[in-house]
Amino acid sequence: MTDENPWKDLPASPFGDDVWYGMTVPDEIAKLTRLHAAIGAWKDLANQQLDEFSHEMAKQRQPIWDEYDYDPVRDEAAAFLETERVMFANLGVTIAATAENFIVGICNDRKIPLTDAEGESDFGIICCNFNAAMGMTLSSLPGYRGNQRARYLGNCFKHNAGKTDKRFAEKYKVPLDQTIEYEIENWEAMINDTKTLLQEIVSRL
Repeated sequence: MTDENPWKDLPASPFGDDVWYGMTVPDEIAKLTRLHAAIGAWKDLANQQLDEFSHEMAKQRQPIWDEYDYDPVRDEAAAFLETERVMFANLGVTIAATAENFIVGICNDRKIPLTDAEGESDFGIICCNFNAAMGMTLSSLPGYRGNQRARYLGNCFKHNAGKTDKRFAEKYKVPLDQTIEYEIENWEAMINDTKTLLQEIVSRL
């Protein structure tokens, strides 16, 4: 969950929660779409710069480079790839936070507690309280799985240096501590799933 919830201090809507939250969904999804497009634009520019750098280095290449396994183009490409993966991982964090902040906003409006009996709070606890109060099961709603994958991808980046953690490995049946290729994930699908999830929640308010 992000520290800044855009719905935290907004006054109650006179039109009803379903209308108000329904109006916010397109804006939130448009933001995610723009972030995704911005990463794509950066990648196009990076590839252009890498191509130019590769041609320049080809003119300067010396035999001794092979002896010492020195390849500045390879190093540059690796740095670009790591940067791209960081950006996509952060997109995953933002996708997950969009749904989480949306749900927390509804909890605040409906006076649904964000903690358990011991005062502990995490997204799992929030979802349990939300489900009980609203009479729905978030994990069964269309779009939930895609948003959840974005959450897991973001958590692997934040807590396990971009490698698969135990939860991710068990859920998706992949090796533990495997480097995640964030650049090949279907981010568009995860954004669309988040849109579907939010719309499904609104339809049940």
